[in-house]
Amino acid sequence: MSAPMARRDYFSMGSRCCIACGQWIPSEHDMPRSGSAAAGGLQCRRCNVVQPERPMPDFEKASEVTTAALLFTKAEIDAAWKSVKHSLEEARREDVGVAQTDNRVEEEAFCEKCGVPRKCKVFARQIRSADEGQTVFYQCTSCDSEWQLNS
Repeated sequence: MSAPMARRDYFSMGSRCCIACGQWIPSEHDMPRSGSAAAGGLQCRRCNVVQPERPMPDFEKASEVTTAALLFTKAEIDAAWKSVKHSLEEARREDVGVAQTDNRVEEEAFCEKCGVPRKCKVFARQIRSADEGQTVFYQCTSCDSEWQLNS
């Protein structure tokens, strides 16, 4: 008895699922083809339905392979894609050269490298479990030496 052949009236949106039972069907790279399935396409392991193999979609061509193709024209999708790319490039350009604000507090602390108390930039973080104290990070403003203190 041969495996049932699937009808070709399925909705092709790049899915790799069986059209009969919904089981995931691995591609030929994941699973070698066997006998009758090799000629007809991919065979479902669960229900043995054979369906034609479709190439995985190229998501750069959203107007052809996504559900957006059902709701919008190719020109609308291309315009939206272009707008998104432009916005990302603008955001990237705006981040370049932006000065970062240093929110660390300055206080006197003993710097072992300098050997004397110096002004240090200090901040604290809770990096250990909640029932333990916080970790205080120091950076000497004179020699840029860094150290931490578990409080």
